[in-house]
Amino acid sequence: MNGVLNKARLLKINSLIPLNHRNNPDLRYFWYITAATTLSVCNQPKDVATLYKYAIITASINNNNNNNNNNATDVHHIKLGLDNSCNDQDLLISTILGDNHELSLREANFTLLQKNISSKFKEAILKSSCIAGIPKAINSLHEIAQSVEKENLHETTTNNIEDKFRIKIHAPDFNRISDYNQYVTENNHNKRENILARGFDHWNLIYNKVSDKIINNLNASDPDLWYIILSTCYAPILSNDSVLNAKETSLIVISALVPQDVNPQLYGHLKGALNVGCTKEEVQSVEDLSILISEWCGITWKRKCIKL
Repeated sequence: MNGVLNKARLLKINSLIPLNHRNNPDLRYFWYITAATTLSVCNQPKDVATLYKYAIITASINNNNNNNNNNATDVHHIKLGLDNSCNDQDLLISTILGDNHELSLREANFTLLQKNISSKFKEAILKSSCIAGIPKAINSLHEIAQSVEKENLHETTTNNIEDKFRIKIHAPDFNRISDYNQYVTENNHNKRENILARGFDHWNLIYNKVSDKIINNLNASDPDLWYIILSTCYAPILSNDSVLNAKETSLIVISALVPQDVNPQLYGHLKGALNVGCTKEEVQSVEDLSILISEWCGITWKRKCIKL
């Protein structure tokens, strides 16, 4: 499958980052993550990996420029000699888009910022699986994994059922806090109920005054629907804030909903993002970026995407 990203479009994504976010590394790189989420939902896994590499490498370059340190970079086997000028940005993008096999990301050399970006990229795609399906998330996470050179990663076999079914995400020096660990402990029932309660709290935070109404509507559609949504999506995944907090998760959900032409659900999560503390400007900017990327991917809608 051919990708939709090119030099002009990568620069366009850069230009759409709000001015007040550009000098804050955590906020700046989150916009790449929301863009990657939409690309994943649009079934463009190679573009997800392209954006991942672009974010990781620019984080390294910006770190080197700020610290005058040429040893922290994760880029090796190729001498980019980049700074923040337009021409160097062109060279960087051309290198990434050119599928240059000499360009490699060495996970062991990631800075703290790069580790954070990597973890959030993966968590965003994982959380999008609740909204857009597991197969697309698998493909995107696979492409991300293929773009990183891992150090001393050996798969081990185990007969321990806890290890076989443990829910975790791999990233440098980081293991997702596994909710499964809480299920498989003494007093198992109470632990499981705690996770369900956390998911219900997250649900109520999003839907606020209309929470009960939506639950009743779901139960009226199918008696198992609400519980399935709570127990498989909200409790173990969406409400887990060990990597992405509630505000970030809400913006990821919006990015995943936009390409799917589901205005009722999109509107609920646009309002929900405000309920968890996002600003109207943040919500609108994320939706606009997602609409643009969806259009690049050939997505059409029966009706225009609903706005706040």
